[in-house]
Amino acid sequence: MYNRHFSCGAWIFLHRHATDFQESSLSILYRQNASFLSGNMTTSTATRARMVTLPEIQSALGRIRKSFPASPCTRSEAFSELTGNIIYLKLENRQRTGAFKERGALNKLLSLTAEERSQGVIAASAGNHAQAVAYHASNLGIRARIVMPLATPLIKVSATRGYGGEVVLPALAARSAVEGSVA
Repeated sequence: MYNRHFSCGAWIFLHRHATDFQESSLSILYRQNASFLSGNMTTSTATRARMVTLPEIQSALGRIRKSFPASPCTRSEAFSELTGNIIYLKLENRQRTGAFKERGALNKLLSLTAEERSQGVIAASAGNHAQAVAYHASNLGIRARIVMPLATPLIKVSATRGYGGEVVLPALAARSAVEGSVA
């Protein structure tokens, strides 16, 4: 039965029987553009969350399906032995920007109206989401401003800029504003 969610460049699925997913008490929750995998969440976050419906998921799939090759799943002998289950790794790190976050970024960008697209988008991220938004926005002709923490690794900043994102590092922007007003 699927009972854990890991994020380490791949998704890990614990699989015992084909019917586990149908019988599982897992649900996908949505709150302010964030998805949560939940079993029996009792926090106030879970009670305020809105369930994502199957038609919404199918609609998103229809929007993005042609843009992504299927991510391969490979059996992990090491994790299978460690857990006593059959473990598969879904190799999302093989996506263009190296993470599954491309799917959500593209889905959101494709769901924007023409007016919203003309205004551009702003995202806050220190890495994979930043790159995904920059890459897909650029391909769709949408201006993307990406706010990244000053401590973001240079490789992530460079990649985001390379994908067409306008990177904003708040501490530098604030320093420039102060220096400009003093001069």
